[in-house]
Formats: sequence, C-alpha cells, structure tokens
Amino acid sequence: MNPRMRLFCRLGLLGLFVVCSATALEPLAPLTPDTEERASIREILHELDKHHYRHLTLDDTFSSELLDLYLK
Repeated sequence: MNPRMRLFCRLGLLGLFVVCSATALEPLAPLTPDTEERASIREILHELDKHHYRHLTLDDTFSSELLDLYLK
C-alpha cells in the first residue's frame, strides 16, 4: 500500500472515530409509553392473567426470575 493510500485510510478511520464518539456523547431521551401503549400493556397483562393456564402473579419478583432464567 502506498503512503498516500495509508494517509487516506488513517484520515478516514480518524473521521469515523470522531463521528462515532460525538454521537455517543448525545444524551438519550428516556423512553416513556404514551397512553395508547399503556392501555395495550394493561390489556395484554389482563388477558395473560385471565387466560394463561398457570395463574401466575405478574409482578417485579416474577419479572426478576424470568430475567435470571433468560441470562443463564
């Protein structure tokens, strides 16, 4: 590879690094469900609670257990 090509590759990588670093510094807006999404979540949880063959309590403890099983 000739010196000119190396220079262009290095400048390209440097530019890519700068752009990626700049976008990583932007704070992300918190995700909050709107009213329609909240209603959908409530309906899904209600149907699961009512029609699932195992009557489980869908709470933080259950969610934590599922996450632990998923991560194993």
